[in-house]
Amino acid sequence: MASQEVEEDGEMDYGDWTPVANRRGGIGVNRAEGGWMTSQGSKRSLEESSSDEGSGFVRKKAGKKEVKIILKFRKDEHISLSPIAVSRELKKKLGVVEMARILRDGSLFIVCKTEEQKNKAWEVESVCKKIISERKIVGDSKVTRGVITGIPVEEDLDKLKRSINGGEVSRIKRLMRTVNDERVESLSLLLEFQESVLPEKVKIGCMIFPVRPYIPPPLRCYKCQRYGHIAVACKGKQRCPKCGDEHRVEDCKEKVQDKCCNCGGQHRVTYGGCEVRKRAVKIQQVKTVNNISYAEAVKTVQGQK
Repeated sequence: MASQEVEEDGEMDYGDWTPVANRRGGIGVNRAEGGWMTSQGSKRSLEESSSDEGSGFVRKKAGKKEVKIILKFRKDEHISLSPIAVSRELKKKLGVVEMARILRDGSLFIVCKTEEQKNKAWEVESVCKKIISERKIVGDSKVTRGVITGIPVEEDLDKLKRSINGGEVSRIKRLMRTVNDERVESLSLLLEFQESVLPEKVKIGCMIFPVRPYIPPPLRCYKCQRYGHIAVACKGKQRCPKCGDEHRVEDCKEKVQDKCCNCGGQHRVTYGGCEVRKRAVKIQQVKTVNNISYAEAVKTVQGQK
């Protein structure tokens, strides 16, 4: 197959991550410097990043400060969450919460009534037998994310971060791309700024680098392979991203003709040149740039035809 060089972050960026010890003495994986707490050290490509993080789900009551927390589950867990079972377990472990919701990426978003309730939620290790791998408190601070390119893969990112001028960079991360179905490091970096407006450029030493808005990869269901939702909310059939047949990718034969189950082309569903994927990328771009819902972005793209 020809080289597929679509820049992808491949991970959901809710914030910086910090290693923590679990009760069995295990140590989580340090993905960055603070924020998400990794209890199981799990590693999984989180594509789309859903930027919902609970915003817009709750109407705040006057004079009442709500505490929001996101619990992200281990990605090897394939247990569907029952609303009744989740509500019952949260009440047992935390008491009556303000509200809870499953986000598009499968994480559990909880609005706690008190700081004490938030602390209890932080200590929860599982919900309905699904193991929690990461946790994050959703704060009010505004951040923007942008991308610069042309940075060699050998560059020390910690030193580079300290050398950036033109914006307060809280986090820096190397983006990945796909070449011949393999994930490799790209020359692009994701920069997270502690600012509400994305800088147009940054300066590293004497060199200027334009900053473009970061557009997360389109959200794709790992069950039916269609875009715009995740497996936990999928009502479609299981489809293979390699050959398009109704089975899991691990059950696919080694020597089989690639076939996209979305467009019917002779390529895998992840191919960057796929017309269905390119449309999904466009929808994600419209959604991110205009800060609108996925459904609104779909209508906007359809109206541009």
